[in-house]
Amino acid sequence: MIESRVELLSSVWSCPEVMSLLQRRDRMHAFVWSMFREHVERPFIYAVDGNIIRIRSTSTPSTPRGCRMRTGKWAPNIGRRGVLSGTINAVVQKNGRKHGLVSNMGDSFSEEGLRIEVEGYFNRRADRTGIVMDTTLNVEPSRHILGRQGRRPIVIEAVTFRSTVSIVDKAKALATLSKGIGSCRSFGFGLMDLEPMHKTLDDPL
Repeated sequence: MIESRVELLSSVWSCPEVMSLLQRRDRMHAFVWSMFREHVERPFIYAVDGNIIRIRSTSTPSTPRGCRMRTGKWAPNIGRRGVLSGTINAVVQKNGRKHGLVSNMGDSFSEEGLRIEVEGYFNRRADRTGIVMDTTLNVEPSRHILGRQGRRPIVIEAVTFRSTVSIVDKAKALATLSKGIGSCRSFGFGLMDLEPMHKTLDDPL
């Protein structure tokens, strides 16, 4: 696996151009796909932080116009415990429809309740992911414009989290970190980082 850091250069990209990418997930999706033109199936997951795009992929992306790219081998050191963080589009089925975790809570929403929802979402999948979530340290909901259907924006929910976890199956955990978790992974959600447990736990997200 390859991890790349793509920086949108301010000397080339105007502020409106950058904001256009950041505010519409479908445009960022197309931009990242342009780095993998030779692929038919999506070989990457990615996350966006300001003008920086982090990409985890099975092959090295091409460098797009107006960007600086750094690439390297991605080989995480997976121990028995760690601190997991990321931004995911987690959905649950209710009455035959998919709902984000925040919407599913309705009027009963609270930060503590969202922590419990995130932990439940992960732990119901532990047999597949090899990861058991122990304690959620930070959690923050957000909403994003995925694209437009006519004049109406398509809005989805996401949750940014940081949690202590136990690794019950290293091979499955590695596969989960390679492919991401949750829905809308091709739109910049689902990429997660696993840090050693000795990292300061009260560091901000």
